[in-house]
Amino acid sequence: MIILKIIEGLNAAVNNDEGRKKEPGPPGLPSKEVCRRMLEENSKFRLNVLLPVLDKGLVPDDKDLRFLNRVACKPFETRIERGGKYPSADEQERLAKDLVELFPQLQYNSTRPEGAPNEWMFFWRKNGTEKGKHSGLIYHRVRNVIKELPAEMHLYRRTTAPRQVHVPTELLQKAEALRIVIATKHEKNRIATEMDECFPLLKLMLAENKSPTEIIRMFPHLVAYNGYIIHNSFKKLFPAAEVSPDYKGVLSKCLLYSRDKFERIEDEYIKGFLRMLYQLPVRGLKRKIDGTPAVSEERMATPLIRWVKPMTNNDDDLADHVRSFLQVEPHIVCMAQPLQMGQLFVVMNNQIIVKVQNSISAIDIFFKSFKVFGLTIPSELAMMIDFL
Repeated sequence: MIILKIIEGLNAAVNNDEGRKKEPGPPGLPSKEVCRRMLEENSKFRLNVLLPVLDKGLVPDDKDLRFLNRVACKPFETRIERGGKYPSADEQERLAKDLVELFPQLQYNSTRPEGAPNEWMFFWRKNGTEKGKHSGLIYHRVRNVIKELPAEMHLYRRTTAPRQVHVPTELLQKAEALRIVIATKHEKNRIATEMDECFPLLKLMLAENKSPTEIIRMFPHLVAYNGYIIHNSFKKLFPAAEVSPDYKGVLSKCLLYSRDKFERIEDEYIKGFLRMLYQLPVRGLKRKIDGTPAVSEERMATPLIRWVKPMTNNDDDLADHVRSFLQVEPHIVCMAQPLQMGQLFVVMNNQIIVKVQNSISAIDIFFKSFKVFGLTIPSELAMMIDFL
């Protein structure tokens, strides 16, 4: 066994070396020149983003920014997929610095935290703290590529002792039978009743920290009926909580704050929410950056809502919007021109998308979804939850 392990170790080392030799770029810290050449080699990126946007000193939009990140991370991605060494923090940080040195306009971002380095948007070591995870587009891209590897290709594996939890067979059978029921108007009462009966299984999955993807796979009807099932599940999770807060009354009063802000937003309740959000302190948010214009109201609204311009149909436009994210941040989507009213959706990840009837319902289902799917509420919204 010892000899076999030694041989496996030698083979792994050889594979790592081969992976590094075959990479299109240098295996160590990339220079600005190599980084620039790599970006130029991607013809689609060169014609659509590099020459017309970045080289002219313009700030790319979110879609182009993530396109830049994908192209820049391609050597890292290739190395990982070939079984080579994972990119180190130093390598990721060097690449981030190269991008900002090549395109200085990238360091000016509306949400840049106080004290953050110029390259923070791409890579920030330990997120500026003594302990904790790194952050930035490059870090998340690398992490997501590693996550998508087959289990046998992971260089580092965590093993935990399995927990033996008894789940009644009849409960699992009921949940499995419910999964295949099509969510039609006529099945609404039946689905709601059987979801109540399956609630112990949902509660168990949350206690075991099952992912939102696993939860929605077991209970696909959570996204049906304009959030009605989410509302019912929240009631059972928190029976003492106020089921339907007076959002209309509270948000109407919030319109009295920051009256010079968000004036062009058509929906009065969304406007009231954002005006109060603007008033509350938010960790890491910087309203202005020296030498740059004030943050646009559309950008400041992104922790809560994002507008998607209608192009073809709502389903396709929404799917394109969700696919544009490396990692979906929970938010409300309004299918309309920026700041105007339109059809609303609650988007928690690329699988949990709930069509809602109006802005009050959108805000209500949005916040209840964090609890029902076991997600952490973003720091930008946490104080607003306490306020409401």
